Amino acid sequence: GAPRGRGRSLAMDLTAACAQVEQASRGLAHPEHRAAAEATLLEFRRSPHALAACRHILDTSAAIEAQFQAAATLRDAALRDWNALPPTERANLRQHCLHLILQKQPPPPPVVASQIISTLAVLLKRAWLDDDADRGAMLAEAEHAVSAASTSSARRVGLLLFAAVVAEFSPSTSSPMQLPWDFHERCRANLERDFLKHFFLHGAGVARAAFENGAALSGADDGVCVGALRLMSAALAWDFARGGGVGAAGGFGYVPPPSDGGGSRTLAETSNAEGSAKVTPGPEWRDALLAPGAVDWVFALHASAHARVSAGGDLSSAALNLRAAARAVVAALCQLAGDLFPNLAEDPAGDARRAHFARCVASLNGTTTPAQTTAANAARGLGEDVLVDVAVSLSALASNHPTAYFLAPTPPPPGLAGGGDAGGGGGGG
Repeated sequence: GAPRGRGRSLAMDLTAACAQVEQASRGLAHPEHRAAAEATLLEFRRSPHALAACRHILDTSAAIEAQFQAAATLRDAALRDWNALPPTERANLRQHCLHLILQKQPPPPPVVASQIISTLAVLLKRAWLDDDADRGAMLAEAEHAVSAASTSSARRVGLLLFAAVVAEFSPSTSSPMQLPWDFHERCRANLERDFLKHFFLHGAGVARAAFENGAALSGADDGVCVGALRLMSAALAWDFARGGGVGAAGGFGYVPPPSDGGGSRTLAETSNAEGSAKVTPGPEWRDALLAPGAVDWVFALHASAHARVSAGGDLSSAALNLRAAARAVVAALCQLAGDLFPNLAEDPAGDARRAHFARCVASLNGTTTPAQTTAANAARGLGEDVLVDVAVSLSALASNHPTAYFLAPTPPPPGLAGGGDAGGGGGGG
């Protein structure tokens, strides 16, 4: 075993550990103390008793810097000690994180809460392939904790947690865990197959309700709609395994573009453009994304949120965040491609694709009409992000849909037109 003195040092009293971490965390801000502070925090992270100390610090310390260090160390220590932890202790760690972000009073500051949410997402993923893992029960545990808290703030935190889980399971945004690639790939494949669409639909249901009851636009929902929209965006930002119906390549695989089977080519094919963003969730998502009325409310919310800022002059953070979150979902919808859309045998007239294109372009027109005003505002630094996002979205539409849609636009469904024709006007060049 370890020498007697070193054992006492590692098994330091939790109160003393809290004081040391608080002092070291403050020392990071002072150049003359930084080296010593970093050494103390590194020793703390390596301690075999770090998990207990982290939980104590998160429960009792009032120092934001120490809370942040404890949340990050909790993640690292849990991953390091995972195989030695009994299943009950693994579950206790998840439940403790849920308690901190949903029930602790006063609640942790946003930067600490964000780190705890990230840590909890990592813990969920690490447990995903355990022999006794009940994946649905682990997610239900979080949902039940949110329901028990019964506040708008808790609902928002729950949505942010689910968005963090999606990001953690996606190859491009996952955390290093010192585990084989196969572990990450199996987690990715399972979440995509069994849970990802449910996450999207959950976010859609919450956001739609907050929009339709007026709470989102009035700001009375405490950011719940924004959190739900961000969950939708996270789901649509997923690294889908398929590439538009030409064969799955896995989470990290290269998928060649589909060969030209005849018919109208897209503008991207005409101009040899490459690299346009594509979201390719596949046929099983048609009911969630293409069915009549499935996402019409997103475009309506986008229009209302934009008008609240641009016409109503509401520049509050709540209004700006809602507009940005809604615009992000619309941008993702503009990037839909691949075999999500029915092929010619299933839909000879291409009605589903054309109707989706019309909804997207009508929504983009609604946020940029009149064009002179939009351009002038962007030049003055007001709404430049809107103009950039619209340009990127139009580029995605041009890449993923036939050129003819721009030349002979289809009128959008009633109530979705935002001014001007549904199409982009064929004269852009």
